Amino acid sequence: MEKILAEMKVDKKKIFINIALRSILFIIAGMVPVFNQSANKKAEIAIAVILIALLVFALFPLVHLKDVLLYYDNKIVLGKKQITFKNPVEIQWSRQKMYFFGARTKICNSAAAQKESFKDFMLSSNVIDVTYMKDAKDTFIKCYLNQ
Repeated sequence: MEKILAEMKVDKKKIFINIALRSILFIIAGMVPVFNQSANKKAEIAIAVILIALLVFALFPLVHLKDVLLYYDNKIVLGKKQITFKNPVEIQWSRQKMYFFGARTKICNSAAAQKESFKDFMLSSNVIDVTYMKDAKDTFIKCYLNQ
């Protein structure tokens, strides 16, 4: 049985802020049909499909509400994805700016990332998105680097 060094739950505030920002986009897109009263039937159906897609997009962060990030002695696990390492220095952190939605934070095993193509790297389980985790990097440092 492996020892759990730390267990982190999501930062609900981050999730709801992200949903609020996405909802603004949904509301703005929802105002388009109000100003376009002369739309025909096909245009109304297209607008409805777009609004449904935007609603799903706005509420998508809710799927992360039950995520739990676990730090073990030699691996990090989030749901079905896990990163194993021999030395914590192998773990790389990346931040990607997402326009007005904030930034995405991901972690990966640098040794595994160097062996794979870009497509395999992006779709593999060697990358964990920890955007909605509260203080994931600080907890990582406390668990592995400040021993």
